[in-house]
Amino acid sequence: MKIISQTPINIEKQEELDIAKGLAVLFMICAHVLEVLANNSTQNHPIYWIIMLLATVPAAPVFMIAMGVGSVYSRNQKASSAMKRGFILLIMAYLLNTFRGFLPALVGLHTGRMILETIPYENPLMLLLETDILHLAAITFMFFGFLRILKLKWYWYPIIGTIFSIIFSFIHPVSTDNEVWNALLGIMWANGDTSYFPFFNWLFYPLIGVALGNLLIRCTNKKSFYKRILLLSGAGLIMSLVTLVLIQILAPNGQVIDAYEYVYYHHKITGNLFIGSISLAWLSLIFFIRNAFGGFLKKILLNWSKNLTTMYVIHWVTIGVLIFFFGYYSLNIVQCVIIMPLLIIFTDRMAAAYKKVVNSNIVTKHKQEI
Repeated sequence: MKIISQTPINIEKQEELDIAKGLAVLFMICAHVLEVLANNSTQNHPIYWIIMLLATVPAAPVFMIAMGVGSVYSRNQKASSAMKRGFILLIMAYLLNTFRGFLPALVGLHTGRMILETIPYENPLMLLLETDILHLAAITFMFFGFLRILKLKWYWYPIIGTIFSIIFSFIHPVSTDNEVWNALLGIMWANGDTSYFPFFNWLFYPLIGVALGNLLIRCTNKKSFYKRILLLSGAGLIMSLVTLVLIQILAPNGQVIDAYEYVYYHHKITGNLFIGSISLAWLSLIFFIRNAFGGFLKKILLNWSKNLTTMYVIHWVTIGVLIFFFGYYSLNIVQCVIIMPLLIIFTDRMAAAYKKVVNSNIVTKHKQEI
């Protein structure tokens, strides 16, 4: 049975994607608490590793795939709009770096609450220049604008993502003798510790999302569609695992050769296939179990999905305040577990308050225009 039509018919919001993004927000906030506040003993605790696992594949790659899908469903398909949004996000990303890391470190050093050796990179400037997923989203939106100018067919998007990831395998060690330039270039490829989501290898996921969105929007039977996605992702997972085994066998001294070198943030093409397959399987699974989420829980997750960027900024700025008071890597597992739900609730309420203010201003402006 043909399940993909010639024209868009499945144009409403896709609940499974919003639920996945909502869950990713939950995992993300918990992981970031552990990432910057947990001490060495906490980093060896099973709870730490469970949360960090949930915050890897089901979080950032799913965010980026969903972003690609969202670009297809967006009513505004102008290239200039995508580029403008990317530019705004890039400014926001560096402002966020200022408030979540750079300023807390500077004030902490000035007041004697911190010493240089306890600050990441042992240089506050690097906290300003480090690249995170917001930087990736910014550059990706700019690239979306460029691709819209070219008016490429949807199937070219995953091909381009694959090409960029292969290029990344060769250029990722390229660096300069200047750590500032390395940090700035880290937006594009991973040439230092400050580069967390380099564009060249992480572009794979939003471009896969564009392909998924183009198929999903024309899908006549979502159940059959996600069954096929589940089978396809299973095949991709097997292929990536077989490749890893072959690399391990062929590598000298039993070491995995640099062709793969799996590190979460700096993974290469085999990592893209592995993580991408799990991400698509995760989205498929959520589609099939979406009705198992209770009404209240589903409402919360859908709300978090709508407020994704706002919650991202708020929770990081709040963590920046916590860093000033507690310092980096200073809390035990109990303290971290206590902070997690408090931070989630605070972030949720602040995001809701921000949204209320924005909506109120929009209504006021509309009345004034009338």
